[in-house]
Amino acid sequence: MKVLAADGYILCRGLVRTLTLLRDDVCIVAADSIDDMLARISEQPDLDLVLLDERMPGMGSFAGLRRIVERCPDVPVVVTSPNESQAHIV
Repeated sequence: MKVLAADGYILCRGLVRTLTLLRDDVCIVAADSIDDMLARISEQPDLDLVLLDERMPGMGSFAGLRRIVERCPDVPVVVTSPNESQAHIV
């Protein structure tokens, strides 16, 4: 399982750790901005999951998420956020 993960976010790191505990074949590729993630997507065409920090540089009111989804529309994307407001989540 290949996972592209936003770097530097505690929840994301927890998710990555959980994945590595559940599966032996997890390969984590880290990125620290939307542009870095897009570059890594080009290098990893067979991704299984993208973990994305809502506050990652380049997100720009979720424009970065749109760019990620456009680049790999068949890959599930999990967006992590420290914000628990239901209005924000929706």
